[in-house]
Amino acid sequence: GGRDENDRMPYLLEFEIDISSCSIEIEDDGIKAIATELFSLTERNDINYRVRELIVPGMSISQYGLDAITSILINSWHRCEVLSLSYNYLTNKGIEKLSNALQHNFFDVCKNDVFKPINKPTSSGLKTLKLENVGMNYVGIEHLRNSFNCNDAMQSLNELYLGDNDFFGGNNANHGVRQIKLLLRENPNIHTLSLFATNLGDDALSSLAYDFQSRRSLHLGRNNITCKGV
Repeated sequence: GGRDENDRMPYLLEFEIDISSCSIEIEDDGIKAIATELFSLTERNDINYRVRELIVPGMSISQYGLDAITSILINSWHRCEVLSLSYNYLTNKGIEKLSNALQHNFFDVCKNDVFKPINKPTSSGLKTLKLENVGMNYVGIEHLRNSFNCNDAMQSLNELYLGDNDFFGGNNANHGVRQIKLLLRENPNIHTLSLFATNLGDDALSSLAYDFQSRRSLHLGRNNITCKGV
């Protein structure tokens, strides 16, 4: 006999979206179009999607486009593993939006692609996060920390790229040191950290030296570090 329509098992479509090699900037309308196409899949009862990688660097994405990106993340049935939004002017406000999206509910996939809600995140979480030159300062770091602390899945984060943001310049130095220090202590699995061109000076480096020493790969180029700091 035929199977009832309500008993049909949903398909899981998996995507890796990488537009880093595009010769033109897709801007907000382009990322909105991608989000709309993905969302249209969820209107069918038998299809859901997962975005494993979302790489959208330097595409002139603003707050409007960021809303589309957060929609993609929230509606994905599994945590995105690689997220790169570098060289888009998101600002601290945008980082707050992004951090909220990273706290969305998680689902697990049982055998035969039957979707089953669970009370805790899946073991496959965000592994690489790139937010270089996005117009954030120490306030954005605090937003990210809140997101990481709210969900165990974020403990899978191995690579964090935050270069070309002003975390330590002027009056931000003490706040920047505090937020980076807390972020690293709360997320011990981060083995690759990039803080190039963040106005890191000798004093800030000295304060962070203990937390830096356990990182396998550390990028600190184009900073205000002298021989004393080294």
